Amino acid sequence: MKKKGLSCIIIGILLITILPIENEQATSASELLSGDIYIESIQPIQIIEDADTIVKNRVTVVRVIVQSTFTEEVNAQIKITYDFGTKTYIEKGVYGSPLVIAPGTNTIYVPGGPAIPGKPSTWNPYGFFKWTHTGFDTLLKAELDPDNFLEETDETNNEKLFGSIRVANSRLVKVLYVPVAFPGDADWSVSSSTMNRQEEFMLSTYPLAESKLNFHGGPLWRFSVSPSGSGTTLNNWLFEVVVYPIACTTRMMGFDRVVIVYQGYGRGSGRAIGILRYPEIREPVVVSPYMPKDNLVAHELGHTYYLWHPHDLGPAVYTDECYNVEEQEYGETMNTFMSYRDDPLWIDKGRYDHNPYKRLTPGTYYYAGDPELGIDPITTYFSGSTYSWNLMDQMTEIPPTYACIMVHGTLGNDGTITLNHSWYRIEAVPDVPEQILKGSQNEEYYFIMFLNENQQIISTFPFKASFNYVYHEDLTGKLEDAVTKTVPFIFNIPEVEGTRLIQIQNSDGQVLAEREVTYNSPNVQVIYPNGGEEFKIGDKIKIEWNAQDQDQDILRYTLAFSNDNGLTWIPMAFDIKETSFEWNTFDFSEGKYLIKVIASDGVNVGEDISDADFTLPKTKEKNHPSLIRVLNRLLDQYPFLEHFPLIERLLSLIRFI
Repeated sequence: MKKKGLSCIIIGILLITILPIENEQATSASELLSGDIYIESIQPIQIIEDADTIVKNRVTVVRVIVQSTFTEEVNAQIKITYDFGTKTYIEKGVYGSPLVIAPGTNTIYVPGGPAIPGKPSTWNPYGFFKWTHTGFDTLLKAELDPDNFLEETDETNNEKLFGSIRVANSRLVKVLYVPVAFPGDADWSVSSSTMNRQEEFMLSTYPLAESKLNFHGGPLWRFSVSPSGSGTTLNNWLFEVVVYPIACTTRMMGFDRVVIVYQGYGRGSGRAIGILRYPEIREPVVVSPYMPKDNLVAHELGHTYYLWHPHDLGPAVYTDECYNVEEQEYGETMNTFMSYRDDPLWIDKGRYDHNPYKRLTPGTYYYAGDPELGIDPITTYFSGSTYSWNLMDQMTEIPPTYACIMVHGTLGNDGTITLNHSWYRIEAVPDVPEQILKGSQNEEYYFIMFLNENQQIISTFPFKASFNYVYHEDLTGKLEDAVTKTVPFIFNIPEVEGTRLIQIQNSDGQVLAEREVTYNSPNVQVIYPNGGEEFKIGDKIKIEWNAQDQDQDILRYTLAFSNDNGLTWIPMAFDIKETSFEWNTFDFSEGKYLIKVIASDGVNVGEDISDADFTLPKTKEKNHPSLIRVLNRLLDQYPFLEHFPLIERLLSLIRFI
């Protein structure tokens, strides 16, 4: 027993002696590692790399390029100071474990990785960066090993300032989508899951803050006549009969764009129907309800922001690298969504923030085509006129609004103007008048003249109109000249005090149309529903109102509803003569609603809102079955179903039941 006890004591002494030596040897080995780490560059990234501007309140990652002269992997933290020096973040690696810095070049995305090559997969960040101030941030900084845990040969090169990055507010972009129906069509609605995916893709690729892109679903608009013709004939009919009145209400209710969903279009097709015309109407696009790609709306709306295909009017840039911060996907080469190419799709730098504002005038152009899609290059004459511009400039320019008169009508190629609808006073961004050379007698120019009670001109708004426009043929990918007999126009013209007459003249001074501005605005009162009522989803509610005008003018009415206490107004009907309207709530959501009726005497307006909200309560499905709502929930859960032609056809049939 004594020998055994003595042995234990000896072994214990040996362990106590050896362990410190081993620890000391390990420390010495670490100290023997000689090298340096330093930051080569830093870059804030939201959608593309090397952006000229970042958007306030949008998720951001900072890419840090680190060089290491160590011959083995070392560990170091990275501290980021951002948002004009007001916020800091320390990247500690996966679940707080040390961040691995490999020998040579390291590309590290903060927060959440990856850290290539040391940790090529991402990890869950504690939250992405957001700038909450605007201006030029000169305090964006990265620091390596901020607490000096790692011994280096040079401890003075661990900080890097970015320089200066512009941080800008993005404008609010409100998009309305409206399904349309014609005689013989059953009630139908747009799949909410489809539009949600379109909105998500647009938000991921446009320079907008998360709260600055709002999609709103509108009710089904019914038209009393059926579509006519095909190709350019159908295009002209849709533009004048369907698109024009919906575009007017879009402006009135403060929406920036409207997506008209038309079942007559083929699967996955769409058209920026008001572009490449004189004058342009930029708000509307028309798309098919069957959208196998999530970029269809972003693509068509891109045309309204002067983004063009790489195979024709646009720069011949087909691909670029994707930086999807929320999904932590960085550097993968993808096709630009303004091309006709297949997924994966993103946006290229030129269309995002680099291409300058440029006017494309009539002339001979070389179009690059697309070798991947078999679209041949061509040199051809472009007869139209439009612009090319990047999104960043347009999304971060926030123009002021003014009291305007929305002047609209239809020009005929016989020299006439038709004013079938009332004009409306609205608060809006004014349109910019055409610049006309002094002494020009071009018959394509027209003038909207504001006159006072003495018939004196107090304001002039010139614009150009043409009955020739450029039609894009989806099947061939080519731009073709087209002709129309009528040209709708819509202009927001700043209101001028003292206006008593508004005339539209041609370039010869001939008055083609005029409208008197009377002294009094109409009065209107919503009668029903006026607050407190409760209806069932699917009810057809008869909206009723009274209206009077001291000048005895003929009145027209535009209707809208709100389900967010008046923050947003969704148009229901435009410029109707009756003092009642049947509202079909077949696919509305439960909630509290308000009704607005706007009366116009031709120019002056009066409006009334229901005194309090009324309710569409949530109903049990078994008591109020709706195949449409069931279908929408099915697509919300299984969105891939829309991508199969057989399922697509089945779903379209269900919509009509």
